[in-house]
Amino acid sequence: MNVSTAQLLADDFLDTVKRSLARHSVPATRLEIEVAETVLLDRSIARIGHTLEALRAMGCTLAMYDFGTGYASLSHLTSFPVDRIKIDRGFTRAIDSDGDRGLIARTLIGLGRGLGLEVIAEGVETESQRSVLAVHGCTAVQGYLLARPMLADEALPWLRGQQQRCAFPPRPRARELL
Repeated sequence: MNVSTAQLLADDFLDTVKRSLARHSVPATRLEIEVAETVLLDRSIARIGHTLEALRAMGCTLAMYDFGTGYASLSHLTSFPVDRIKIDRGFTRAIDSDGDRGLIARTLIGLGRGLGLEVIAEGVETESQRSVLAVHGCTAVQGYLLARPMLADEALPWLRGQQQRCAFPPRPRARELL
């Protein structure tokens, strides 16, 4: 679930998340909260940090998406309880090239893994990209290679088919894998 600065600053956000999880009988360990790098630039960073800590204490997993776009300081990776970083698709697109953008993606993978974070590449469209990402230690991808955007009535049968092919156990936090 992508969340905005306004949501993280709302007085009732944590209660809303708890109620939603209870209403749908979903354990908090199955909910991933995605925060853009820009959220970490808000003046209310201490309050946002408190909310992120509370979400993590509930069992939610936290991911920073569009990582590498240059908005947040690298120190945010160690200051906030982030479990995963999601490399921006602009860098993923060039992963199998020798240019600077490919180098940035490879460096971000190394940085994330060095900090004990799971690294997810956004916008993977080709098997070549997935292969190069795997060679460099990226363990998860998302993008058109796996599935195109679809409506809810198309998504449910697709998800059922995916569930039949593989089990979906709760994913451990990357730092717990070390």
